[in-house]
Amino acid sequence: SYEIPRGQIVFLSHERQEELAQHIPFVQRMPWNHFARKNVAYLYAIANGAEYIWDFDDDNDLMPGKLLNAYTNQDPSTPQQVLQVDNRNNTACQVYNPYAFFQPSALGIWPRGYPLEKLHVAECQLVTKTSTYCIRGASIGIWQSLANGDPDVDGIFRLTRGNELPVNFAGTLVRDANAIIVPQETLSPMNAQAALFHQSAFWSLLLPTTVHGRVSDIWRSYFAQTLLKLTGIEVAFVGPLVTQARNPHNFLADMNAEQPLYERAGVLAEFLLAWKENASDSTLEGSMERLYSDLYEYGILEWNDIGLVQDWLALLEALDYPFPKLQKSADRVQSHSCLPNQQSIHHEVMSPDTQATIMSSRHHHKYSNVVLVGQFNWNLDAAYVMHWVNRWSEFFEHVHVRGPFNNTNIMILEDNNVHVVTSANDAGYYSPMKNLADTLRLVADDATIDGVMITHDDLIFNLTQLEALGFPSKTEILSQAPPETTDQPYLYFTNHSTFRKAGSDKEFDVNDYQKARLKDWPWWKECIPGFANATSRHNLRRSSYTEHDGTVGLYANSLGDFAYVPTKYTAIFADMADWLVENKVFLEVGFPTLIGHLQNYYGAKAKLVEYCTPVYDSNRPHYAKWIPYCSDPTRTWSHYYPSRQNPSPPWGLFHPIKLTAANLSVWDQTFDYITTGRIAAGSSFESRVSPLAAKPNIENDRER
Repeated sequence: SYEIPRGQIVFLSHERQEELAQHIPFVQRMPWNHFARKNVAYLYAIANGAEYIWDFDDDNDLMPGKLLNAYTNQDPSTPQQVLQVDNRNNTACQVYNPYAFFQPSALGIWPRGYPLEKLHVAECQLVTKTSTYCIRGASIGIWQSLANGDPDVDGIFRLTRGNELPVNFAGTLVRDANAIIVPQETLSPMNAQAALFHQSAFWSLLLPTTVHGRVSDIWRSYFAQTLLKLTGIEVAFVGPLVTQARNPHNFLADMNAEQPLYERAGVLAEFLLAWKENASDSTLEGSMERLYSDLYEYGILEWNDIGLVQDWLALLEALDYPFPKLQKSADRVQSHSCLPNQQSIHHEVMSPDTQATIMSSRHHHKYSNVVLVGQFNWNLDAAYVMHWVNRWSEFFEHVHVRGPFNNTNIMILEDNNVHVVTSANDAGYYSPMKNLADTLRLVADDATIDGVMITHDDLIFNLTQLEALGFPSKTEILSQAPPETTDQPYLYFTNHSTFRKAGSDKEFDVNDYQKARLKDWPWWKECIPGFANATSRHNLRRSSYTEHDGTVGLYANSLGDFAYVPTKYTAIFADMADWLVENKVFLEVGFPTLIGHLQNYYGAKAKLVEYCTPVYDSNRPHYAKWIPYCSDPTRTWSHYYPSRQNPSPPWGLFHPIKLTAANLSVWDQTFDYITTGRIAAGSSFESRVSPLAAKPNIENDRER
């Protein structure tokens, strides 16, 4: 038992909470029968002068001898001996699993909220090095306790490995260091079952209300760590302070409630880490409000949580709560060795996954005369890039990747024999044209290579359909067919013959551009200056691309996610691409202009590959719902392409199908289905590939 003086216990009854709601809008916002009702208690404790808040569940018992006084009575200036995980060379795993470092009785156990797609990624099983450090107690804002008995795991673990419960943790491998600091470059799922919050982290207690209670505390922990990293305040995991004798639960109901965790934890972590690097607010309060707003835009939270965080921050300010100051990276707390000789240990979490070996055995290189270039618009984890390369290498002997990769990802990819080139970090607005041009230059003198194909990482093409169009050809170009504009309010290109011109004696007329019906495209105003610069009378390179009447043609008719260009057109294509990229002409205009010029003045033949996408429809992320309409000629696609019902020949390009949207096995099934039609006999596509959560991608994708 844990004795607490009677006067220090406050029970906030239903009636007392209703009374508070009459005076405090924040309390009014709190839904009943929701885990986030705990927010009312947090606010009450802060208002009454709490220095620490112990956030725990009613089915957790403090273990004998594990009193919280060991943490709450510490001198803030006293160094604490902790372990710090060295994760600097492991960018593939942005979410850290602390359980393995505390010697669990069930190997391979993972906490609720850990991205499932990381469980079988080899790089994520090689977090091996820890070092013993001293850190001031005041630098730790949250102590997250593990739990013996029935620890915090997800419904999938309980349904598939429940026979391994109860689970006990023996502690870290380093004596006198029972805490581990979450690595700076990663996040880690924390829960509200046994966590001690110091006053410096009270602001982070807020639980979202617009998600299920099984999700709320996990999302809170990800949001909190993102902001804590801007303040120099650390999060520490400690060995079990509690034993959980879990209340009765319906495991299937738990699993269903946790779906957002399974589908979005990985991409949310990637989003948050990128958000942290771009944070530019002057105060923590401003950063927190902006983060919640961005999470609403990204589809993680709903509107009520925007008002909730605004009310929360206003109340804390009214209570004169001392918000921590934001710190520059160089000023953040630096830990140092406790011992004269710094200790390091090596601990292998589990055996490396054999997935890469299995995939390598599939390769048979159907096309040896084509270089396939993967266009990555973002610094995607090397593990995803390698997976993409492995799958396409089943068909192409030469697979290159280009994108704004950082040095760590470049090193990992090169170590795995991936041909990788870093390119401009422009969100894919212009760089795909340059990447295709540079690859053409690279292989132009190689007699064994007939052409270069570029495709975005989230586009999968039907190889049977490409071959029906003559691929791979030494002379014929393949380009992405323009979707029709009929009944398509979000599409912006007219039919294939449409283009606008800059006259020989005047500048480009913006009004002409508006007449081209591009006004529905959100980026058209940004695209105009680039073409205006390229076609300006003062642009010395303009004369190289004028037509017979002295005008310069602008083709506004296509998309830019895919193209195949034979090497015989390298010189003119590459030179013209340089001109367009230098002037920042968007690829949606640049690619059709390049191909149109090759057709009109160099006699090139070009064929269009039919393109299937739900555009901005709500089904867009659920590709199991929309792909069958494009691939099955017996089904109509009238909502998207009114004049193309029962399409024949079949569609060749499918987009977007994102690597980061769900477990890679789902992406693999989709890849097999589209590229070759391989699927288990008797199974429909819908039953084999489960739909994904809404807005699964972290990318600021314009979606052409």
